Amino acid sequence: MEPNVCTTSWDGNGNLTVWISTQTAFMVRGIMAEVLGLPLHKVRVLVDHMGGGFGAKQDLFQQEFLCALLARETRRPVRMEYTREETFLGGRTRHPARIWLRQGFRNDGTITARQAKVVFNSGAYGSHGPGVTNVGTAAMVSLYRCDNVLLEGRCVYTNSPIAGAFRGYGVVQTYYALDVQMDEAAAHLGIDPAELKLKNAVREGDIAPSNHPLIGHGLEACIEKGMELVDWPALRQRPRATSGPLRTGWGLGCEMHGSSAYPGIKEQGNAIIKMNEDGTVVLLTGAAGLGTGAHTALAQIVAEELSLPFEAVSVVHGDTDVVPWDIGAFASHTTYMVGKAAQMAAGEIKRQLFERAAKLMECETEALTLTAGVIAVRDRDGPTLTVREAVMPRKGIPAAQLVGTATYHPTKSYSFAAHFVEVAVDTETGFITVQQVVPVHDVGKVIHPVAAAGQIEGGIQQGIGHTLYEDYQIDMRTGRSLNANFVDYKMPLAMDMPEIRTVILEAAPDPGGPFGAKGVGEDPIVAIGPAIANAVFDAIGVRFRHYPIKPEQVLQALAEKAAKEGANP
Repeated sequence: MEPNVCTTSWDGNGNLTVWISTQTAFMVRGIMAEVLGLPLHKVRVLVDHMGGGFGAKQDLFQQEFLCALLARETRRPVRMEYTREETFLGGRTRHPARIWLRQGFRNDGTITARQAKVVFNSGAYGSHGPGVTNVGTAAMVSLYRCDNVLLEGRCVYTNSPIAGAFRGYGVVQTYYALDVQMDEAAAHLGIDPAELKLKNAVREGDIAPSNHPLIGHGLEACIEKGMELVDWPALRQRPRATSGPLRTGWGLGCEMHGSSAYPGIKEQGNAIIKMNEDGTVVLLTGAAGLGTGAHTALAQIVAEELSLPFEAVSVVHGDTDVVPWDIGAFASHTTYMVGKAAQMAAGEIKRQLFERAAKLMECETEALTLTAGVIAVRDRDGPTLTVREAVMPRKGIPAAQLVGTATYHPTKSYSFAAHFVEVAVDTETGFITVQQVVPVHDVGKVIHPVAAAGQIEGGIQQGIGHTLYEDYQIDMRTGRSLNANFVDYKMPLAMDMPEIRTVILEAAPDPGGPFGAKGVGEDPIVAIGPAIANAVFDAIGVRFRHYPIKPEQVLQALAEKAAKEGANP
């Protein structure tokens, strides 16, 4: 949400320091070094905690280079901050898309074939266009099982602002089409939409777009749990209002999303941990903090692996001269990928600690246990050592130099969600109100429950925004925005938020993540949109296949429906 901003300064040795709001500090370092003709050690990038990124701060913008060149010429620090209008015009949007989709079904609801053509609008430049096209199109082979699939994805240049990375990276668009059409098919087949989705849901052993088999039955578990919580069969049979302007409806939206960008990007997570002489530890990580609680989760993982209190772990981040290389905060992979690297580095510290303790306790390392910061010999009563005593046995004796490093190369993990939504549609004004949301998410092992719930609720707010409010209007003759401000560009505020009953499952832990954890960053923004659209259909019998669904469009659709019913009594 914060605008793009950076500050640059050169020292007397020709070293460039950049303070910047970015999700990809090391990418900034690499590109600026290449453009300015500098070796990497001459460029230092500093990133404090950000006020949000959501993909918009993965790219570089011209301000970084302008700042650096101006600072070099003036020999003074230079700071540049975009205004809100400049952020609209020079920043990144989500890729608009047009989707043609058709599917074949047997009478029992089994999907037999799926054909799709997806055209993504990249704007004036490529940016993330190829990646979004690849991910969004390939996602059409997932979520609901289908053996016969024919997909075509295209990315086109147009005279409009540049589209880039945005939370949900292509699948927000394609899953909307897929999930809404599943509801349409259910109506044609005379099958409950939740039962149709449950019947065709991907499950353990199915091959995902990454060409890896799925682990667990996460999507089935999410749908079944949600149906139980809202008493779905009773909702489908409830009496409908026949008087007054308000009509209520319930809808279901589903999604699956990868933790990491593999195989599109060969990622790696890195971590360095050093143990102090008092037994506390410091984690050095290049992972950016975007308000997701990532650094807290990483500290939790290290504390758990070393059986230390959370307070005994500190995290150093945000300085490319100090922390290990990091690919950037995106693709729902920070806890999954960097967390696994942190766990592995903590495991290396533990190995070194046991080697030192084994000599002091005259035993084999395999016989040692570590619990609550105390090292003991398994199945033997006798002396124990605290972690602190193992690192520095006696005052005046040099402490052990315990440093653990790790690099983790992930494959692919998938999280799942089913969102059950109630809406109220005012047939006099066309205004749609989201009354309540019951999001059910499978994220493997939950590391930080409060942060995970925060991600889900924040994603729901963003999803409500693009489904009902947000409409980026472009003059296609000039390619200029017509509503580049928060007065004309509408978003849901706190008073627009519905009741949210968040449910987090641990249905399908993934051994590739720390303690079985998977990502949750992007999942919630994907499922909420089709859930709202399906709920609107349940309320007023009108199907919408686009974002956003505006009040005037609701009124027009109701008028057309009434005219059609009048012509065909």
